[in-house]
Amino acid sequence: MDGSSDRSCRGSNEADNADSNFLGLVAPSLADCQSACAEEPGCKGIEYNVSGGTACEVWTTASGIMSSVASPGTTCMRYEPFVAADGGVDRACRGVDADDDWPSYYTVYEYTWSSGPSIEECKSRCMSTPGCRGVEYTKANCKVWTRQGGIQSTASSVGSLCMRFGNFNSLELLDAFWQVDGDDRACRGATRDDLQPSYYTSVGPDKAGSLEACKGLCVRTAGCNAVQFTSSECQLWTRSAGVEATVAQPGSTCLLFQPFRPVDGSQDRLCVGTPQPSAVAANSLASCQMMCQDSEWCAGVSLDATNNCFIFSGEFSSQANQGSQCVSYQPFIAADGGVDRSCRGSHEDDVRSSYYRAYTTAEVPTLEDCKLKCAFTEQCKGLDFSAEGCNVWTRSQGIQATKPTAGARCLRYGAPDPLQSASAFENVDGGMNRACRGQDENDNLDSHYTVHTLWPENSSMDACQRLCMRTAVCKGIEFRLGACEIWTLAGGIQASVGADGRACLRYSPFQSLDGFSDRVCRGSSPTDTKSSYYNLYSPAEAPTLDSCKSLCMTTPGCRGIEYRGWCEVWIRPEGIGAVAPSPGSLCTRYLPFINIEGGTDRACRGVDPLDSFSSYYKFFSGTTVDECKVLCSTTAGCKGIEYRDGRCEVWTRRGGIQASTYTRGSLCMSYGGADAFDDSHAFTALSGGTSGSCSGAGLVDFPVGLEMAPSLYDCQVRCASTPGCRGVSFGSVCAIWLGSGELSASPGGSGDTCHSFEPFRDVDGGVGRACRGATLTDLQDSYYSKSSASSLEDCQDQCARLSETTGTCKGISFDTASGACRLWTRPSGIEATATASTWVCQRYEPFVPLDGGRNRACGGTSSDYTAYHHIQDPFQAIRGVEFSQQRFRLMPLGLEELAGSADAFQPVEGGVGRACRGANSTDTQASYYDYYHPSLVATMSR
Repeated sequence: MDGSSDRSCRGSNEADNADSNFLGLVAPSLADCQSACAEEPGCKGIEYNVSGGTACEVWTTASGIMSSVASPGTTCMRYEPFVAADGGVDRACRGVDADDDWPSYYTVYEYTWSSGPSIEECKSRCMSTPGCRGVEYTKANCKVWTRQGGIQSTASSVGSLCMRFGNFNSLELLDAFWQVDGDDRACRGATRDDLQPSYYTSVGPDKAGSLEACKGLCVRTAGCNAVQFTSSECQLWTRSAGVEATVAQPGSTCLLFQPFRPVDGSQDRLCVGTPQPSAVAANSLASCQMMCQDSEWCAGVSLDATNNCFIFSGEFSSQANQGSQCVSYQPFIAADGGVDRSCRGSHEDDVRSSYYRAYTTAEVPTLEDCKLKCAFTEQCKGLDFSAEGCNVWTRSQGIQATKPTAGARCLRYGAPDPLQSASAFENVDGGMNRACRGQDENDNLDSHYTVHTLWPENSSMDACQRLCMRTAVCKGIEFRLGACEIWTLAGGIQASVGADGRACLRYSPFQSLDGFSDRVCRGSSPTDTKSSYYNLYSPAEAPTLDSCKSLCMTTPGCRGIEYRGWCEVWIRPEGIGAVAPSPGSLCTRYLPFINIEGGTDRACRGVDPLDSFSSYYKFFSGTTVDECKVLCSTTAGCKGIEYRDGRCEVWTRRGGIQASTYTRGSLCMSYGGADAFDDSHAFTALSGGTSGSCSGAGLVDFPVGLEMAPSLYDCQVRCASTPGCRGVSFGSVCAIWLGSGELSASPGGSGDTCHSFEPFRDVDGGVGRACRGATLTDLQDSYYSKSSASSLEDCQDQCARLSETTGTCKGISFDTASGACRLWTRPSGIEATATASTWVCQRYEPFVPLDGGRNRACGGTSSDYTAYHHIQDPFQAIRGVEFSQQRFRLMPLGLEELAGSADAFQPVEGGVGRACRGANSTDTQASYYDYYHPSLVATMSR
């Protein structure tokens, strides 16, 4: 500095020697001090003093070393890493190509006759300019380049000299994430010492195990402007001022997320399209960009001098307009590194011309042009660029794999759609046309799985997945037409092979909250823990993590597990809301969700694609799909979810989600392994059918001896034929529960199983609907009898009593405002409804499962006696139904069967504990009955 040694560095003037200007180090030699400068981002030069104990100062002040003072034994040197671009001489600097030259890329400094042209002065201006990427020097002026991405190209220009400053990375603009200060750097705030937990959200490797996954989370996280990634952690930075400094940290990578790219230099350019979008008020370009990111599809934005914001969803260009700015939106993420990779579908050999739109190099000559083509194409999933041209991918499932290809570039547009991976079933190597294997491609022992070839488990992928969910040790499925394989191999499915017509999916319903191991479960906060939140099992009861998971999967209401040798099965109704650090522990939520009919681009429906009523679900807004799943898991009676753009529907329809319909952008998922058969009758096993104690406010239990009700079926029939019955408990005896209220179950106690009885089903959502006959206008007085009721339950009980006396009640229509109760007796029942805000319409369907119902065919007096069945005539008195893939049979009630059946004796006012009377409670006469002594009639059945 200043031409000699024995000089000490200074900043802007000879008095500027603040400690903040430099880093103080110890270096054995001048060369070591110089190396330390070269490795320090933003180094402007060094000061080295041998006599001061080999002291080395690495100067990093933004304005650089501008002066020096005499200091014996001290050396001051500027760091000037200028490299000629394309030879430098007679070359003018350019951006992405030889034509890319916009005034916003650089600052022009004109020379005067007094100072004259000076290459040293031009270089000094670069070194004192934050973000300088190089200079273009002529005898007329000096251009200091600050373009993001640096000087990527040059053009012939006699008398010009183009030099890059510092390291040049040709892949710096590959995707939307730009490395800060090189490798092995950790992100910091305003200074290298500025690090606060509020600056970022930390995510573990279970959720972000790769840099690409970390980038994807940032794209999906509102306000994320940078990431720091290591093999053990992904930090999503949301600090308002972003990352302003870094510090050396081996293994760390700090990247800025900057998805907006200048169009034609951006400054004094207005984006224009056909048609031009409507203007929206915005106080800055940043707020305009935020509106773009919140839009369903955004290709770019423009802000004019009067703060009008224009958000483009398709192709646009730019034109000169003073004070305006024009930028494109390009949230690209390199797929598998991006370089020397070509894009693929579900696996590396899956590529079809229907997956993308192809453009030649004449149409799209550069990677930057290819990126714009993608941004301008609504629903673009990414791009594949090579010497052969530009392929803009529009495959609905996106780019799921890549293949090594020299010279190719593969980029995803935005993060992978989280709806594609929301299911607990994960595609193995793309899933489709793959057969499952164990440890490797040759591991296919018969003992690894069981094959199901019977209906309904073999009827569809959904049915096969549900069977897996009901199998505690299931690791995944292989499905093909007519067969469902349930894989139970302890090590799970680790490989697959190509096999046309087959699908291989891995089942993973347990998910960590933040991606980290070494966590214990907590309730609403990291300090909220109570023994009532979980069931505890010893190492002898749950010796492995898989056995702990199996206990959860078979425990009704399980929300997740904590495992550390001891197993905690969490049953807290509100779920696991937080975690706390604890080495050696693992906490995971249990979220057994599966896609319905593919899930994506499907909206949930009831019994058919047209069956949709607001009473079927609870609505939540402003959620992610993961938050929507947690809301479902903590909502009583949740059957599944429909999710779309922050809109979450938690479905609680009693029969669950039985159908779906196409709706772009929606996701329909079922919760748990239940299917339509589980709700095909009027009884619901409480607490999953496990033993416990039954109770209910306002209910009284009436015991029935095993002689009268020797089986659960007999007990349930007693309930179904008793008006006012709310359910049964069955164990050592049968008890029917009567009264006003709901039956509930709790663990322990008598060891009985509790079953609620709910024979009334909503028609078209029930609430806000009035019953009708064949059509919504078909209403006649002869269809029903009129009465009044104090409540919906009272109206239901009147229908049940009518059925037990005449057998004709088909359902009810109840007016919650007036108390009007209509007991429908129309032979064909209730076939339609009409809108009526205060009414409720329900059918009466008191079906009882015989021998469990599922996988049972109806018979007469013996298992092979099927004489009593009708297929066409639904108007006779029906005893029951048989439903299978092949047939639907109605079993009529014959008089000879009625005479020989104990069920022909119906309890009066509960039966048990009641003595018979005639017209009223005091009316009893000997002429009313024949009397038999107990010595002659010893039992009730006798």
